[in-house]
Amino acid sequence: MINVTPDHPIAHEAYEQVKNMRCNYVHIIAQTYQKSETEQGFFIAGIYPNLTEGGFNRLDWIAEFEELNRD
Repeated sequence: MINVTPDHPIAHEAYEQVKNMRCNYVHIIAQTYQKSETEQGFFIAGIYPNLTEGGFNRLDWIAEFEELNRD
């Protein structure tokens, strides 16, 4: 399992759901799969509210994602 940071290639798949959550911390998990012999793909396995600092600060995650994806 992989923690999905704002700069992860599939972070855009988690963005709307994270933005609509109302918790302070989130845990965003991705799994890998084999796309080809040489290429690995990712998919969001889960987005969970987290009550402790064990996850990402939700507002910080959103702010960093938006900063990285400014046009």
